Amino acid sequence: MIEQTRAELDQETDGEPPVHSDTLKFLGLVKHELKTPMHAILGFSRLIESQAGGPIENPLYLDWAKEIRTSGESLLRLIEELLASASAETTGAELAESHIDFKVLLADVAADLRYAAGLKEIDVSSAVAHDVAGMWGDEQVVRQALAAVTDNALKFTPQGGAVQVGVEMSAEGDIVVYVEDTGPGFKDPNDKSLLAPFTQGEASLAREYEGAGIGLFLCKQQMEMLDGRVELDNRPSGGGCVRLVFPASRALNTPADWDLTMMDDGDADADAQPNVILELEADGQTTKLFPGAGQIVFGRPGAQASSTEADILFEDRRVSRLHAVIAWHDGAFHLIDDSKRGSYVAPNGEAPQFVHLNVSAALEGEGVIALGASPDESDVAQVRYRLRVVTAEAA
Repeated sequence: MIEQTRAELDQETDGEPPVHSDTLKFLGLVKHELKTPMHAILGFSRLIESQAGGPIENPLYLDWAKEIRTSGESLLRLIEELLASASAETTGAELAESHIDFKVLLADVAADLRYAAGLKEIDVSSAVAHDVAGMWGDEQVVRQALAAVTDNALKFTPQGGAVQVGVEMSAEGDIVVYVEDTGPGFKDPNDKSLLAPFTQGEASLAREYEGAGIGLFLCKQQMEMLDGRVELDNRPSGGGCVRLVFPASRALNTPADWDLTMMDDGDADADAQPNVILELEADGQTTKLFPGAGQIVFGRPGAQASSTEADILFEDRRVSRLHAVIAWHDGAFHLIDDSKRGSYVAPNGEAPQFVHLNVSAALEGEGVIALGASPDESDVAQVRYRLRVVTAEAA
């Protein structure tokens, strides 16, 4: 049944595009045009902080670089939240559903939090109960909901605190994904206005903690798309707890056999080198990706809600709506494919390596990434990549 549903999701339609397709393409374009320079701002500010180009005599410049980075990170989060909220309102409940492996998902979420958490010395951990096998749903929607909650948790957790992300089954068989923190908690967890847009609880909290107050509202939007709900609570020992409750009908008894992920849940960014740059070139545009600065998603524009999640778009029917991701993991950049057609990584002078369905391949040196077809085929969607290490001598 799962394989049949996945196959149906991969089928393409040749009719007229839905009314909102132009809006989705616009949102995708805006997201790419905003995130590309923001990644560069964040990456180069980290290079300055690490003094990758040589020692900086005046410490004021290091403080200024830190301010640029922290302000850029806040702006990037706001951009992503606003665009995700606009996308959800535009597309309604159109989903790209598949099997979700919580062990992989929560390990990815924890890895994504490590850099920001490290700046405040916050301990981040994840836990998956033994009786949770998986869930049928739109993984990008779940990731968006979790990202909104974990961002809030990091924001309100004080220096040296802790954040835990976990998943468990309720007595009724519902899937409960929870995010706990050691922050101030909720004055009134039953206050429904906390799930409204541009709300941040007490005015004193709004002054102390920056943000637009859209995180929990965005989470509520995403959960409603999956027939779920958001519950707010306080931990007995102090701190807040947000629960994302998915109905029992979405629970899977056994993992799908096509979930072949090669990524592990180790300490992904422990040895990250801040002076490594991955340069990507597609259709004459260059994008730079730095360790700890998020990920780059390849895809094709379309009518589905998830189509606006792609950072680099290709008008090629061999490319899936969400086709592949490049992310930093375990000291290297990896291409992680999420399509049935697969992707090819072809380093210069070497034979192409084929990856598909969540399998990953490390990027080394420079070469070509081909999406949906071999790089030997004509007019295949291609991205040139080049790894560059900035040193004092190179600078």
